[in-house]
Amino acid sequence: MVDFGIVLAYFAVIFTIGLLARADSSADPEEYFLSSRSLRWPSIAISTIATNIEAGHFLSVAGAAYVDGLALANFELNAIFGIVVAAFFFIPLYLRLRVVTISQFFEQKFGPQIALAYAALMIALYALLYLGTALFWAAYALDGIFTEMVAWISDSQAVRLGVLIVALGAFSALYTYLGGLRAVVRTDLAQFVLLLGGGLITVSVAVRHLGGWSALFVKTGHLMHLHLPRVHQRIPWTGLIGMNLLNLNYWGANQVILQRALAAKSLRDAQLGLLVGGVLKYVMLLIIVIPGIAMAGILADAPLDAPDMVTEIVEIPYAGGPFGAKGIGEIPMAGPAAAVAATARDLEGTFVIPLLNTSGQPALASLENRALRERIMVASLARGSQGTEFDYRGNVTRMARLRAERAAMLGYPTHAVYVLEQQTAETVEAVTARLAGLT
Repeated sequence: MVDFGIVLAYFAVIFTIGLLARADSSADPEEYFLSSRSLRWPSIAISTIATNIEAGHFLSVAGAAYVDGLALANFELNAIFGIVVAAFFFIPLYLRLRVVTISQFFEQKFGPQIALAYAALMIALYALLYLGTALFWAAYALDGIFTEMVAWISDSQAVRLGVLIVALGAFSALYTYLGGLRAVVRTDLAQFVLLLGGGLITVSVAVRHLGGWSALFVKTGHLMHLHLPRVHQRIPWTGLIGMNLLNLNYWGANQVILQRALAAKSLRDAQLGLLVGGVLKYVMLLIIVIPGIAMAGILADAPLDAPDMVTEIVEIPYAGGPFGAKGIGEIPMAGPAAAVAATARDLEGTFVIPLLNTSGQPALASLENRALRERIMVASLARGSQGTEFDYRGNVTRMARLRAERAAMLGYPTHAVYVLEQQTAETVEAVTARLAGLT
């Protein structure tokens, strides 16, 4: 309940900031859409990057970095090309003509038909690819983490997600409608602080668990390559050429991104705001890529065969809400992650803890509930004896029999005697005596 209260408080604070910055009812279009062309470069830089970075970066890019490493940074680094071209070519054109929207620029230069086509295309792309996915993942996370809190909406997850998407969209639309661009910029500043703070904490925790910054090159050196071969299936270096073309459109002709620059107090503020925003992209790169690489190193002894899939899980029934389940709530962020994992498997009303390919499950290091720790350990040790395709008891038995036969053929009473003869201890008796001395 405390966690749900924190989320509600966040929404309340953001909404309050938006209302306090609302435009006057008599505001003209320039004041409403461009904040009277009064934005200075710090606001432009922070608001632009806060708009550029969304939930998908923290979820998908970090997961992809676990597999492909530093090459994912190209999606942020290559943005600099588009930012520089926008700052020194497009922005001077837009500000000289004093346009309010990019569509207005197209209309002045190429006619109303081209402007209409551009506006329709951008609205479709924004609604389906950007705003649609952002609202969906926000709703999905809320439904997964706070299942019991939102269960009153409907028994159907699809209906709940639909309601949450509409509610989240209406929330953002309301303070944007009431406040205009000034409200959007103010809320962006607050949200950027949260994104930056939370991201830096995540990076520091991940790198510390890995063993320090040098460990990124020692333990995950194979993932610290910025450019991958041209035959790479997902991120060949040749793809950077096409990425530059996309960046020209995204940073040079995207109303959503350039609205802040159009509202600049001067050309210098607009250009400096975009360029500083480009520098902030490097910070975002650190936040969204490094945790994924660090996780690959942390799980080096038990790597995930399919990072987006697990085959063995432990289901833990809820006991008093998402953060009231005994033991789970004791691990920072484990409660939300376990709840989302359960929802993804249509196991609502439970927590799901994926078991890694090792007997030492990471969750055991933080859990204090003895019964839950025992349940996880028993499930982990019993994974190979469930009668499934992963049951290797037959192989183990055959291996033990072959070892015994080999020892007998070589004149040894047991496999242990055969192996120990070549080791420091040399005899079974010596090993037994040494172990007895440890108790």
